[in-house]
Amino acid sequence: MPNITRVRTGCWACKSRRIKCDSESQATLAPSREPSLTLSQGRRPKCKRCVIRGLDCDYSLRLIFQEDSTCRGVAHGRSRSSVVQDLIPRPSRRIRRDGPYLFVNTTARDVETYYDISCGHSITGTTTTSVQPEQEDGGGRVLEPSPACGIPALPLPSPSILINFSIYPVLAESTDYDPSLLSYYETVICGSATLLDNEEHNPYRHHVLPMALLSESILHGLLAISAQILAISDPRYRVAALQHGVHATRALSHALQQPKHGDMQLEEMQILTFILCWSDITNHSSSSWLTHLYGMQSMISHNERTSTVIGSNSMHKFLKRYFAFHWVLARTVFALPEEEPDVPGPRGFHHTTSQGQGSPSLSAWTEYLSTHMVLEDMDQVDPYMGMSNSLLLLINEATEIYRSAGSSEHDPCLRAALRSRFRRTKASLNNIHQREPSSANGLDQGANKGEFVAIAEVNRLGALLYLHAMGMFKSPRLCLAEDNVADSDAGDFEYSRLEQEATALMRRILALVTEEFSLVSRCATIPLWPLFVAGCFAHEDADRICVSAVFGKLEALRRFGNITPARRAMQCVWKQHDLGAQDDRKRRKTMVEACDQKESGEESRSIKHFEWEDALKILGNWKLCLT
Repeated sequence: MPNITRVRTGCWACKSRRIKCDSESQATLAPSREPSLTLSQGRRPKCKRCVIRGLDCDYSLRLIFQEDSTCRGVAHGRSRSSVVQDLIPRPSRRIRRDGPYLFVNTTARDVETYYDISCGHSITGTTTTSVQPEQEDGGGRVLEPSPACGIPALPLPSPSILINFSIYPVLAESTDYDPSLLSYYETVICGSATLLDNEEHNPYRHHVLPMALLSESILHGLLAISAQILAISDPRYRVAALQHGVHATRALSHALQQPKHGDMQLEEMQILTFILCWSDITNHSSSSWLTHLYGMQSMISHNERTSTVIGSNSMHKFLKRYFAFHWVLARTVFALPEEEPDVPGPRGFHHTTSQGQGSPSLSAWTEYLSTHMVLEDMDQVDPYMGMSNSLLLLINEATEIYRSAGSSEHDPCLRAALRSRFRRTKASLNNIHQREPSSANGLDQGANKGEFVAIAEVNRLGALLYLHAMGMFKSPRLCLAEDNVADSDAGDFEYSRLEQEATALMRRILALVTEEFSLVSRCATIPLWPLFVAGCFAHEDADRICVSAVFGKLEALRRFGNITPARRAMQCVWKQHDLGAQDDRKRRKTMVEACDQKESGEESRSIKHFEWEDALKILGNWKLCLT
């Protein structure tokens, strides 16, 4: 049987009739021998079959789409001869080869731990005289520990904690990511949570992680935190974060329903509430973080009244410091329900002015927040907060002045008292000297010392800028430099002076953060709050470009979930400012006239919020966390 040749360059008429086109054979014939053949499509002649039947011989191009080929059940183009069944994905066949096994979830810390144990080192670092046994891999080769394994060695902050997944509680509903999530928490999160990674200043490693050995709910919480942070750059971890977060929340709800709790159960509930608050902040500053923060504070107050040993617990002191830090900065961003705390008694903390005079007239909340603070360590920079306790209390005092300014416009005595508090607070912010903690002096950590200085200075400048913002948006007359200046002379001049000083402070903050970005962004103590306040005052294009560049670098780290909401809120402030830029003179006049109104109701409606408070309401009443 002769071979059948297929022609792919035939005319469309022959293709539609499913017959072989003789265009190729006709093209080889001489024109003189076949005068009946005519040219079609330029130089290509009509085929003999089309000439005999009088058909239109067409060789033009026609587009065939893949969807049409799929519907007809034929192969598309020249890929291969196929039918619809070929379009159905088939499971790939895994070819098993003999060779070494690869563990993709192994970290450098796991390898280092393995080699330490194989070499005969105990957990405490003392050597033993036992002979190292030889081990074989799947291919029959002997594994010999070698220091030059090609993996960078990580520092071991604490030799007393060994990540061994088999000693942790067995979770009823686990995910495939659990071993890597726990290793990520111990290696990355704990290592960058505070400026000093030791037992005194890093409870994430030395208190929370050991509690996961005893509590399944805390283990769920830690895995949820790791998955939440990893989900910022990889969405595959979102499901794991949701699953572990639900288990931790259910465990806390079940524990709260119990009638009685021991000291261990009370501490477990406190840590679990702290973890859930932390997880909500990482989840784009979810508004539920404030609920968990208040719940943690209620547990702390209850435990102080009922327990006799929890007051001396270092974790208990850290949770009180955690609440104070988040609560004070939250008050600067949005309004919180004001309730007078139960102050046990005066602590003696006072402002120091340039003349050396002190005044114990502090607010009730400042006295309450200072109850857990050691007076001798007030000026030491906290490795978790990035600022000293003195600076934190001064920020709270500025907020107290701001909240009380609305009712002082029609009371000369109260206005004079607030003006005096404003000057003392400003003098204290100018004269405060923050130093690194005493535990960092004996360590060879030159970079850490630079971190303490840079972050603390940025926070101090942010507090000064916040104090100026209070005067600009609430009452410029509280910021008068002299007592003998009449209120009628305070008007637009005071606002312009405050605006110039605020612009200078804003640019100092941006310059310092830009120059020392590698230092201020290494740990979780990034100065997000002063950067946000400075960004809200950036009205020039050059300043906004600088702020946007810094936020872009922070977002590129993909470690903090509250960076993006802060940037969006800041951009909303810019939009609101630009929309009212043409009415700036009218806005200043309205603010000055509001101070002269006799009716307090009208005054409270005129100037009530910061610009960022209005922006957060526009975005949907966001509860932004800037810690």
